[in-house]
Amino acid sequence: MEKKLYLLAELDNESQIKIKELDKIIAEGGLTGKQTRDIPYHITLCSFECSNENHVLNLLENINGKFRSMDILFSSLGLFGLNVLFLNPAMNRKLIELYDSLNSKSCDCGGNLTAHVTLLIDEPENILKILPKLSEQFRPFTGKIVGVSLYEFFPKKFIKKIDLLPQTDKKSSIRENLKNYYNSEAELRNSKSVRPEWKNNVREKFLKIIKQENKKTLLELGAGPGYDSQFFMNNGLSVVAVDLSSEMVNKCKEKNVEAYELDFYNLSALDKKFDCIYAINSLLHVPKDDLPVVLGEINLVLNTGGLFYMGVYGGNDSENEYVKKEVSEIPRFFAYHSKSYLISLLEKYFEIIIFDEININDKTECDIFYSIVMVKKIN
Repeated sequence: MEKKLYLLAELDNESQIKIKELDKIIAEGGLTGKQTRDIPYHITLCSFECSNENHVLNLLENINGKFRSMDILFSSLGLFGLNVLFLNPAMNRKLIELYDSLNSKSCDCGGNLTAHVTLLIDEPENILKILPKLSEQFRPFTGKIVGVSLYEFFPKKFIKKIDLLPQTDKKSSIRENLKNYYNSEAELRNSKSVRPEWKNNVREKFLKIIKQENKKTLLELGAGPGYDSQFFMNNGLSVVAVDLSSEMVNKCKEKNVEAYELDFYNLSALDKKFDCIYAINSLLHVPKDDLPVVLGEINLVLNTGGLFYMGVYGGNDSENEYVKKEVSEIPRFFAYHSKSYLISLLEKYFEIIIFDEININDKTECDIFYSIVMVKKIN
């Protein structure tokens, strides 16, 4: 076999553990396959002729210090022919930008990235034997790309690795605290199926608009235990839910909701577009500086003319972390926005058709709730 150079996107330890669980299912089926087994699981980015080694090393140096580690949704299993079984990562903008920075003079130059994590290379009969069991056990999950390595194959020779920059400390800390808090509160929230009447009213009002506009699909952001997603499903919509908390995602799935562990910065990883997006009391966890980025992601996955519902507590422009000691000592980040600020920001992306200020008299949270319905602008 002709030797070639390969650039591999390295995955974090948590991703390695989750993929090893899939490999264990394959091994329990009596299969080992022909794939290289003595390197960590990875996403193959591109290949090069060995004569281009110095060029590839320069490409690695050029990205050094320019890319941060990135979340990626492993959404499904896939096949190349019937000989290669792989884990399919949903493409997102950050991964495409990384690929575009590295594929100069590659054997794949001019083509599109077919991102994959190889699980098994074997005879078709063996692939078909294990596929049903693996499909039954597989659940989508969010992993993280933390570096890029250069190898020569075959035989295997490691050449160089570049570590991606860590995600910003503030954002990473906020994310981990929110994830851990809502994991700890999942059972409690799931037990509270009765909710304040004002929350039911804003949901009903949005559903009425959805029906009037004959919309069919909906994405819920920060779905929690999934009661709102279940409500929209029961009213005839095809629903996908995302939440940062794996335990909340499990509660959604118990209600037969299609749900993914994903943050708001990577919605394009779903590789789908929706007629409606529903976000009640979830975007208030996004730092003010990041809200334009998240609104951009929402805009990307919303169909033209699609409906976007955003519900947040109102107040002065501020942000802080708070501890709810009766539940957990883990702090939660909250951002509050004035009406004038929200309008000026939202109008850059959407046409606002309803902006209601609701006096909720909820002393445990905030007195004012902003209930906003928008339409994606036609470019």
